[in-house]
Amino acid sequence: MNSSELQLVEQTLKGLLTPDNAARASAEQQLGQLMSNKIGLVLCCSQLLTSVTDLNTLSYAAVIIKKIIKPGTDEEVSQVWKDATPEMKEKIKSNTMAALSSCKNKPLLKKIADVATYLIENIYGNNEKGDDALQYI
Repeated sequence: MNSSELQLVEQTLKGLLTPDNAARASAEQQLGQLMSNKIGLVLCCSQLLTSVTDLNTLSYAAVIIKKIIKPGTDEEVSQVWKDATPEMKEKIKSNTMAALSSCKNKPLLKKIADVATYLIENIYGNNEKGDDALQYI
């Protein structure tokens, strides 16, 4: 994940929140393209959780992560999580936990806590080591 990818994701999320129909339609199209690399999108959104101050963008980033990593009803582990490299998983986990511990906005904190819950579900469902996550439960 480089800074231009991160900036593209941030601008896309901001575009989704604009009242301008043309800009929003363009952002929706861009999000569709970003969804072709779901784990990359999750990684960028997790980084945004630690680097952006706009509450709406942060909320949208948390919701996107949650929707992508939430295991399906017949799954113990999200396929996206299974396909992620150990380095990606560690970065997503550390970004989420850092955002969880530093967030002061209660509605946003609930969204980040939902992300952490699904991360933990994936970690333990995939029999991965996640002892450091226990301190946040």
